[in-house]
Amino acid sequence: MGYSPNQVYRRDGYRTSEHELEDQSFHYRLDENVGLYGVFDGHCGSTAATFVVEKMPAEILLGQLMEHSTEEEIREVLYQAFLAVEREYFSEIIGQQLAERTQLLSEIPDGMTPYDTFKDYPALLDRLEKLNQQVASGTSAVVALIFYGKLYVANAGDSRALLCRTDGDGVLRVVQLSVDHDLRNEDELLRLQRLDLNRDKIKQIGRIGNQENTRCLGNYLVKGGYKEDATLAAAVVEPVIAEPEIHAGVILDEIGRAHV
Repeated sequence: MGYSPNQVYRRDGYRTSEHELEDQSFHYRLDENVGLYGVFDGHCGSTAATFVVEKMPAEILLGQLMEHSTEEEIREVLYQAFLAVEREYFSEIIGQQLAERTQLLSEIPDGMTPYDTFKDYPALLDRLEKLNQQVASGTSAVVALIFYGKLYVANAGDSRALLCRTDGDGVLRVVQLSVDHDLRNEDELLRLQRLDLNRDKIKQIGRIGNQENTRCLGNYLVKGGYKEDATLAAAVVEPVIAEPEIHAGVILDEIGRAHV
C-alpha cells in the first residue's frame, strides 16, 4: 500500500506537484489476528485527512472489539467510528473558524445584493473567503479491518477497497469490495432526490456543492452550510453525509490477499 503526490508532467521532462499532498493513510497490525488499514483522499487541503488518520484507529481498536464480537457488533463499531471522528473534527479543529464565520455572516444586512456586499464589506468578504477555504477541507475514506480471519470494509466517498485473491487455478482475481459514492451511483442520486434535490440538475453540473462525492468526512460547506449553496438549499436535511457503507465480512484463507 502506498501513495503518490499529485504530479503534473511538464514538456521539459520534469514534474511538479499541482498542490500540496492532501492524502493520508495508516496501517496497524495488532497481532496475527487483527489488522487495520485505511486510505483517505483529502480535498481543499490536508486538514481533514490528517485529523481522520490520527483519530480513526483509536475509535475502532481501543477496546471496542473483542475476540467474540459478532459481525453486527463489528459493523456497528465501524459505522460509529466514522460519525464520531467527524463530530470531533467539526468541534475540535474548525469550531473556532465556524464561530467566526457565523459572526461575520450575521453582520451582512438581510437582502443585500452580492454587488453591494462586495462594495460595502470588502474586508469582511475577504475574511469569509479565507474561512470558507479552511472549513471546506474534507476527505473520502476507506477502511479495511482484518479481524480473526474475516475482512470488513467501510467507506464514504470514492476511495476503493479491492480484494485480490488467487483462485484454485492460480489465476489472480480482483473484486471491488467498496461502493463509490459519487454522481455516477444511481442509489446515491435516488437518495438525493428523496431529499427534494433535482437529480438531473446536479448530474448536469457534475458536482454537489464544491465536490464530486456524495459522502465524505468533513467539508462543512456541504454539511452544516449546505443552505448557502443554491443547488443544495432545497434539501430537507444535509445532502452530503459521513455515514459509511459497511460491507459484509469476507472470509480470508491462506492464499487470500487484501489490498486497499
